[in-house]
Amino acid sequence: MDLQVTHNKEYITISMNNSDLFDRIQFKQQAKLRLRKSWTLPVVITLIFYVMFFIINKDSFQFDLPDFTSIENFSYSYSFNLVPKDDAIPLSWTTSIINQILLGIFSIAFAKFFLDMRNKNPIEFQDFLNALSLWLKGILSHLWFMLWIILWSFLFFIPGIIKAFSYSQMKYILAEFPDVSIPEAMKISMKITKGYKWDLFIMYLSFLGWMILSSLTFGIGFLWLFPYMNLSFANAYKFLLGNALNKNRITMEELYHTQGEK
Repeated sequence: MDLQVTHNKEYITISMNNSDLFDRIQFKQQAKLRLRKSWTLPVVITLIFYVMFFIINKDSFQFDLPDFTSIENFSYSYSFNLVPKDDAIPLSWTTSIINQILLGIFSIAFAKFFLDMRNKNPIEFQDFLNALSLWLKGILSHLWFMLWIILWSFLFFIPGIIKAFSYSQMKYILAEFPDVSIPEAMKISMKITKGYKWDLFIMYLSFLGWMILSSLTFGIGFLWLFPYMNLSFANAYKFLLGNALNKNRITMEELYHTQGEK
């Protein structure tokens, strides 16, 4: 069944069903169907992120084009390398911080964009620009997320991984319900992923083969893989949220309490 909630004169539909099955195959199939004939914009915004990331970290990579000046060189040099330099300049604190800020901004913007893409057709570049308006909450939530992952990782590597999946839905919660505070979003993420962290881990591993193939294309394949993964995980989030509401692990008041609406 569908649960509709009024919010600022808009209807937000949360998909709910009576099944507890985390169907990653269905989430991925739904993503592929939605992306069919709609690849251009997701690929473009992914490219924007890649370009910005490369510009910030350009001193740590080498870009070697083949030497076509002679037949001998041409026969051996028909590819380029985009790999860490042997003498690469270590990332400064400033560069590391800028990287985290960039990840925070784009993480929540992508979450918002792909959530919108589930229900809006056609999706427009303006929708992505609107998603970027959440930049401050994206930065703060990402830093909060990283702080807790680092603290848990001090105990051991595995607890850090478990908590990473436990907190993984924060960006979607904040993107869909921007009035929820960051600590509250973390608590809600823990509730909706309860019993499903292993499923999320397996779903992530299911993309490993595509990641390897994308790497063999010098990273170009990630321009298509990244939207596919993001939309698949957005579908998974909607299932987790609907399931948690259906099981009363969370309430609508937790999501809308600041508006005083139910």
